Amino acid sequence: MMFTESELKAYRNFRGSLEEFKSSLKIINEDLKIINIVCDILEIDKEKLNINTRKREIVIARQIIHWTQYYYTYKSLSSIGNQVGNKNHATVLHSIRTINDLIDTDKFVRLIISKIEQKIKIAEIQKKSRHRRKKG
Repeated sequence: MMFTESELKAYRNFRGSLEEFKSSLKIINEDLKIINIVCDILEIDKEKLNINTRKREIVIARQIIHWTQYYYTYKSLSSIGNQVGNKNHATVLHSIRTINDLIDTDKFVRLIISKIEQKIKIAEIQKKSRHRRKKG
């Protein structure tokens, strides 16, 4: 496995084995995939997620990413918040509760969440099929 210069720099500061480092890179890649999927569906630029704004489209995008990462990764609330918008764990918890409520009441949010879940499932199937081809 070839590492980029930034990954090598991160490894020098990492306290753990090479396997743990590779595992952490996989987690980062999965998180970035979730962010990319949500930004693609909502047609929002990723850089706008970290801007300190209360515009509804940006807030909803951040909240949906927080919700998706909470249910599809094993990350803590603080690490989810740090990655998107540099928010604390309470804000992430509020995002999760808000999106759960909106899924019940807002057709738009329900549609967006279903599209995201479909793309994640497709990505999982493609990932599994790639692994099968490598074994055989």
